Amino acid sequence: MGSFRELEVWKLGRELVAICYKLTDNLPDSEKFGLTSQIRRAAVSIPTNIAEGAGRKTDPAFAAFLRIALGSVFELETLLTLTVDLGYLKSAEVEPFMLDLRKIGIKIQNFMSSLKVSVVREREVSYAFSYTSGDCEDEEQPEDHLKTT
Repeated sequence: MGSFRELEVWKLGRELVAICYKLTDNLPDSEKFGLTSQIRRAAVSIPTNIAEGAGRKTDPAFAAFLRIALGSVFELETLLTLTVDLGYLKSAEVEPFMLDLRKIGIKIQNFMSSLKVSVVREREVSYAFSYTSGDCEDEEQPEDHLKTT
């Protein structure tokens, strides 16, 4: 594997951060240290954990950081759902981003599956991402995460 900068999941993670920052600009000032901060930290956690895992140079260590990145995907989805529940953002504003989150979640899970880690570890994370075919229009093959753009 080359640099983490060549990984599609890392690039997508960076794009998600930029979108999150724009979305949270629309949140009320009263949420500056609440939802705004939490959403931004969860978004930033995705590409940073991918990069840190790649830097560890072993598949088991990389898989552990990918699991953290995947957890941040779920956290971010929950936080954005709360912004809609609380009336801060409209569902129409958030839904396109949610689709992107689901796509990167699938890509991260596929990436974890492709790493040479023990079967026990793979079973531990296999339940984590339960989106199925039909949730994302561009279903990918397990090796698609390695493509560079």
